[in-house]
Amino acid sequence: MKNQYIVYIKLSLIIVSFLFSCKNITIPKIKNNKDINGFSEYGVYFELGPDKTYNDTLINIEHSKIYSFKINSVDSILIDLSNYYSKEEFVNMTSPYVSFISICGYDFNGQNDDVGWNQSPLFFQYLNKKYEVVVSEQTGFVENSINFWMHPPRQDKFMQNYTAPWPMVVYNKSQWNWEFVFNGTGWQNIVKKEWRDTAKFLYTYNVCKKELKKIEGKYYDCYNVQASGESKVGNSSADFFFCNNFGIFEYSCVNIDGSTLHLLFDRYDTCLKQDKCKGD
Repeated sequence: MKNQYIVYIKLSLIIVSFLFSCKNITIPKIKNNKDINGFSEYGVYFELGPDKTYNDTLINIEHSKIYSFKINSVDSILIDLSNYYSKEEFVNMTSPYVSFISICGYDFNGQNDDVGWNQSPLFFQYLNKKYEVVVSEQTGFVENSINFWMHPPRQDKFMQNYTAPWPMVVYNKSQWNWEFVFNGTGWQNIVKKEWRDTAKFLYTYNVCKKELKKIEGKYYDCYNVQASGESKVGNSSADFFFCNNFGIFEYSCVNIDGSTLHLLFDRYDTCLKQDKCKGD
């Protein structure tokens, strides 16, 4: 417990120091992103109506991106999936730890089109060390000529990831903000924090540096973004690399309960709602 809090404090201090040392760097918009009609809400520019064309560049249906997945809680890194499997079924089917997560843009549930979300479909598959699917979830993301924004993985006991700055980029800016407002009732069993009313989370992002990274044999311009989150419930932070024409390469965050999440791109896959991804 003590060591985990030390890690949390160190990572927070590192992020604060970066925020003060960030240079005036901007991220150019992706050339394939067309201008759209939309609206701005809490600092995010959304498109009008659901995206039924599946023409997104960074997250799409052509392939899945698999990331290594590491989450450390101040209490335990054991995942509680009791809402989906019995303890015996879970132990028999896989190790009680998620090692990877697969991300793609196909609307498996028909959810985005049915409810008319102003987002493109985002599908997560949580994988064990053998790249076997443990559990899945569908949510949404936004990709257009103004900004990129996506929900973090937050299935069941991963809901604490909701409280740190989400992966977000505003093109042609070196700094930006957005606000997330939600009610905390019932969250005491998820993040060990509870608030009975609506809380506002203010996230501030700064582009700190630019690096050239080789990913799957290709070189990409990648930008390091440092972010901080403030609320009456607690503070949080995030540190990630966004690469033009690729998307999120690496993402780390510290949540309001001191838990940490780290995602790092591992490989491409063609896994689409299967029981097992290739993994080789």
